[in-house]
Amino acid sequence: DAQVRVTFIGEEEGEGEGEGLQLSEEMSFDKVASLHRQMVELYPDDVREDLLPELPTVPWGIMSYLLSVEIRDTLYQELTEYLHDLTALCSVNNVLAVFFADAFWSPAKYEEEWSDLNRRHLEEEREVCQEAWDRLIARRVETRFKSMQQLHDFYEEEEDAGYHLEKAEEHLHAFQIKPFEDLCEIEQKRRDEASQRSKVAELTVTEQVKAIREEREYHERYLEARESVHEMAIEKLQSRAERVEGMLQRMYEDREHLGGKWDKKAQSRTHRLENRLNQIIVELLKTQVTRLSDQKDRALLDMAVVEEGRNMEEEVREKEDLVYRIQLRLYEIQIRLLGEEEHKLKLQEMYAQGDDLATIRRRLEHIPSKQAKMRLKMQTCKEQLDHPKKRTINVEESYSAQFAAQKKEVIAKREDDKRKRFMKDQRQKTVQRVKQYMEKNPLPVKKLPPRYQKPPQKKKTPQKPSPQPPPSRLRATAPLTKTMYAKKPGPTAAKTSSKGNTRTVKKSEGTKAKRGGGANLPPDVPPPCQSMQVVTEAARDLPPPPPVPTAAQPPPPP
Repeated sequence: DAQVRVTFIGEEEGEGEGEGLQLSEEMSFDKVASLHRQMVELYPDDVREDLLPELPTVPWGIMSYLLSVEIRDTLYQELTEYLHDLTALCSVNNVLAVFFADAFWSPAKYEEEWSDLNRRHLEEEREVCQEAWDRLIARRVETRFKSMQQLHDFYEEEEDAGYHLEKAEEHLHAFQIKPFEDLCEIEQKRRDEASQRSKVAELTVTEQVKAIREEREYHERYLEARESVHEMAIEKLQSRAERVEGMLQRMYEDREHLGGKWDKKAQSRTHRLENRLNQIIVELLKTQVTRLSDQKDRALLDMAVVEEGRNMEEEVREKEDLVYRIQLRLYEIQIRLLGEEEHKLKLQEMYAQGDDLATIRRRLEHIPSKQAKMRLKMQTCKEQLDHPKKRTINVEESYSAQFAAQKKEVIAKREDDKRKRFMKDQRQKTVQRVKQYMEKNPLPVKKLPPRYQKPPQKKKTPQKPSPQPPPSRLRATAPLTKTMYAKKPGPTAAKTSSKGNTRTVKKSEGTKAKRGGGANLPPDVPPPCQSMQVVTEAARDLPPPPPVPTAAQPPPPP
């Protein structure tokens, strides 16, 4: 009950403030009173404290749960009239900025307001400097200086005022030109990306044409942004050139008025202003040349994309006339630029010495020939402008170098794609014919030995079981006794042999038991290690073998 909803609905198609806005917020009576005090502090001349109607007292703390707020019936009507009066005294945006601060002040709105505030500050600074400069020039016209000291004092004031004015203009120019420079950079980046995309070999002809069309659009936007940049730069340089030229003209008048009192300090300032004016004019002319070159490029681009129709020839003729007029203006500015460069070299020749003087004189010798060539080109351009039959511009040749190269690349890509598609079709047909032949005439299956087979084939090939080693190698060494060399084997040898055989069998059984894990052995069979020990001991008790017979002594009979 202690709150009120404030709603603002702007006109959808109106031209006033708050157009298309719809804002609404619930506020307590205390907040409404606080916002009213803020409006009084912001606009003390327009808003009075008694403009706000009397609001009910709202209990706070624990009393807000026990007591209710008594609201009179006419309160909402009085608040509505208060808001209407407030918007009439102040602007609608000012009221919205206070009552709906969170919704009204978006980041984009804040940046826009901040940019506008910065621009107004720079403009005010420039106006202040311009007013100071105008007052100084007015005082110079009214005052008649009789000595060089008075003139030097005035020249110092003039230099200081001109420096501050030029600095203020430079700051304002940099602020105004920044968005257009950013736009130029963005459009140039997009144009380069579209140009690279149009050179991809995998694209179809339709996609390449689309990429070239996008590149042309980005290039047009880039030229539009550059046009704005050049306009502001030319305006700044013209203002500066007029100011320096006025300063130089006043110095010429002072030199004629004072005559012999004109000293070297004033003469050096005259030369310095002449050099400065020459630099400003040269920069201005170069900027105009760049601007005209962009205009010519844009006119050629427009002429190259003229659509076919009944009025195609007329449109092409108009574009051609525009190109020739721009080119004629370009020749005029270039001739004037050569004249300014000649003037600059003559000023430098007055103070140059040695090798620098020789270099300047050589450059001065080439300028007249350049001017003569430029005048001849300008005369030819005038004749072609007056007599269209003598023109050499063709619609197909009106592309700039960039788009002409792209057109050739597109044609080359079409031929390359056609050749690649033909080769791909031929390869597919060849592979298909080979497959059909192999199906009709299969090759015999040839099985390779396992060692020449690949690892997957080796796994599938059944392996033969490896041969098992004999149960025991002691079977071959047991008969190596003395009995094999005896003539008549006695019972001892037989006993030994049988004992040896018995022990050999026991050893083999122990070996089998060891291979089986050594578990569940019969009680009369010793473990494998014990059987080996017994066999070793038996071999140790046998008599040594007979000596090996030599050549002198024949071996005994078996």
